[in-house]
Amino acid sequence: MSHFEVLAGNKVMVLGKPLTAKDVAETLSLGMKKKTEPFTVMSLKKVVERYREWECEMPGIKPYYAVKCNDNIVLLKVLANLGAGFDCATKAEIDMIINENIATADDIIYAHPIKTPEFLKHAYNLGVPRATFDSKEELCKMKALSPEMEGILRISCCDKTAERQLKHKFGCDPTKDVTKLLIKAKELGINVVGVSVHVGSRCCDPSAYERAIIHMRQIFDEGILIGHPMKVVDLGGGFPGIYNEKISLAKIGKCVMAALQKYFPEKEKYEFIAEPGRYFATTPFSTAAKIFGRIEVPANRITDNENDANKIGYMYYINDGTYMTFSCKHFDGIHPIGQPLTNGNDTNEELFPATIWGPTCDSADLVESLTYHRKLNIGEWLFWDEIGAYSISTVVEFNGFPKAKLYYFADDETM
Repeated sequence: MSHFEVLAGNKVMVLGKPLTAKDVAETLSLGMKKKTEPFTVMSLKKVVERYREWECEMPGIKPYYAVKCNDNIVLLKVLANLGAGFDCATKAEIDMIINENIATADDIIYAHPIKTPEFLKHAYNLGVPRATFDSKEELCKMKALSPEMEGILRISCCDKTAERQLKHKFGCDPTKDVTKLLIKAKELGINVVGVSVHVGSRCCDPSAYERAIIHMRQIFDEGILIGHPMKVVDLGGGFPGIYNEKISLAKIGKCVMAALQKYFPEKEKYEFIAEPGRYFATTPFSTAAKIFGRIEVPANRITDNENDANKIGYMYYINDGTYMTFSCKHFDGIHPIGQPLTNGNDTNEELFPATIWGPTCDSADLVESLTYHRKLNIGEWLFWDEIGAYSISTVVEFNGFPKAKLYYFADDETM
């Protein structure tokens, strides 16, 4: 049995027993035989599970969720109810958090080192208490537009294994630039209350956080000597949404907690925060797309291997693509791997090389360049799990194709 509840203005299907996202999607697809749009399902339970894991592995470190990663209002509301703050980078994100009654200004950090003047003034007028900076120019901007706003110094300390490096765009040098920025802030009357870092997106080396914490300790000591009320240790983002043998939150947490104990042992003196995005957004969202076209081609057209010229391959065209939910391919370097939503009549059927194309006229709208499936039929659904980061928030309606419809589900225990 199931019933519906309303959260943030959206219906949530509450199930009597836990079901996987694939189970829910398969059930929904049965009623969509004539539907032409793709759909996405969100598990509220997975958000709660991720938050509980964070509390276990990163105790005492408050997460400020990076709204840009996925600004779905139900996700934001669940995180707020669990106790998260919010990392906002624009006026629209700040307004969404406040105007939708998700959280108050005190629960927001304006985490953009180079802020649009209009946005900065707006945030200041709303009472957002803190913003990051990494240059003297930004300090002058804050003095002019948000004179009472506290500053958090953003340093560059990027892990070489990270898939997305941020050091070229944001962050001052932790050894060469810090002193003059702390002095400049003091001259301008801006209180620097802490230090933030971003080790890079999908960092694969947990020790990168320890190296950042060492720099933070040195900067704290220098800031205190200059007269700044240093208290905020901001570990930034880079936390993984999908784990592998190299990285997980448990591995990061073990390294972080040991480093904080060593370099910031008097915990009551400090405020420990972080800015995870994909860590919370990835796993709760799964998507399903319908095949509307199938073409049989020589397999070498797909595999690029001339030995496959006499073999069969298939190109499938689905109603979702890289301008839509699969925009994560471009914006986050993710390469999702789908599976048939239903197994079909025979799970031992022959597998053929296949390409999965999105619906637009753009040849770059390529969801999967090479995969293997049984012969799939027009009207069948394909399913992708763990696709919530930098996907829904970066969707456009290029070529006039509609966005995926969202469905929410949870179980009695979660609600």
